[in-house]
Amino acid sequence: MGGSESKGREENGETKESSDTALAKESIATTLAKGAIAGVAIGVVILALGMGVVSLMGDSSKSSEEKTMEDPLKEEKTMKAPGRSRRIARDDFERDPAAYFSGLRRDKQKEKSLATK
Repeated sequence: MGGSESKGREENGETKESSDTALAKESIATTLAKGAIAGVAIGVVILALGMGVVSLMGDSSKSSEEKTMEDPLKEEKTMKAPGRSRRIARDDFERDPAAYFSGLRRDKQKEKSLATK
């Protein structure tokens, strides 16, 4: 076994590591540090995804009115108005479809009466 092998050598009664051993230990320490940083990063990503899922689940229990009150600038869903050639807010229609159709009949009767005059 030579003096430059990884066992180390004796100088003045003290054991000194060879440069190969020192580099190997430094490389291992660097690799461990990088692994720890990567592990923390992965943990943060998993935590963020988990919080996003919980947030989405929490929003699903709120009514459409509550969601609109929270964010008035948020676009609402629309649908083609039955019997008309325009779009209306889906939430308004779903809240009271009978009132919508009553208004539709009333408007059709007004159009009919104006056309006969």
